[in-house]
Amino acid sequence: FLTEDITNATSVLEGTKPVEPDDPVLCRIRSCFQGEPFYLCRLNILNSLRQRYIYYWICGRLETVIPGSYAFPYKDHIILLLPYRRRSDAVFTDKLPSLLKQTGFSCAVSCLCESEEALRECYLQTGLLQEIAREKDLLLAFYADFAADVMFRRAVREAPACTAWLHSGLFALEKHDARFRTPYLDTLFCLADNHFILNQTAKALFIHRNSLQYRIRKMEEIMECSLSEPENHLFLALSCHLYRQYQKEMQKKES
Repeated sequence: FLTEDITNATSVLEGTKPVEPDDPVLCRIRSCFQGEPFYLCRLNILNSLRQRYIYYWICGRLETVIPGSYAFPYKDHIILLLPYRRRSDAVFTDKLPSLLKQTGFSCAVSCLCESEEALRECYLQTGLLQEIAREKDLLLAFYADFAADVMFRRAVREAPACTAWLHSGLFALEKHDARFRTPYLDTLFCLADNHFILNQTAKALFIHRNSLQYRIRKMEEIMECSLSEPENHLFLALSCHLYRQYQKEMQKKES
């Protein structure tokens, strides 16, 4: 995979201009998949950097072990394009995990790429997904399992003022907790994580259901919002997830 091929790959995966129809990377993709959907996988090294020739060897090994695939080194990682497979297929349950263990790589698998136009979006997905894989110490991470996390990370980074989208009740609880040392904001997070099911939330918080109901009444007064109305649950759950991701990003910047 020569220098000019890397340049072509950059235009396909990260460029801002439309890709030329006769781009060699696209031509290879067309010949491999012939219009059929495929997955874009991003393989990152887990330990110390290896010699570049090892990347070429791994690419060849991937294409041998997984027939119909297309792999090439790109920057400090490897791009692997896979024809559609079910999650239960041996490629995902045996072949790819075994090769990852042998070579010391982790792999992030995008959503199903239905067209050439979706390549850049799938590549962006795998970059964020690799961050999650590192945090959770995963060898193989699928976008379908962490789609919400990926979307929230992207929203926070692309729209720094995203806190303006959140339910105002979160900030009211945050101020109340800081002043009176109450656990109301964490209680709301737990409610959202447990789909606002009271028994499940009380169990997760290690408190009695009656104690949870008392907290909820106080929280509703502070937030000026009903926590029992289903139409409020989606907005509150999204706000909770986005708020926590925003806090994580702020902590990263400070450190």
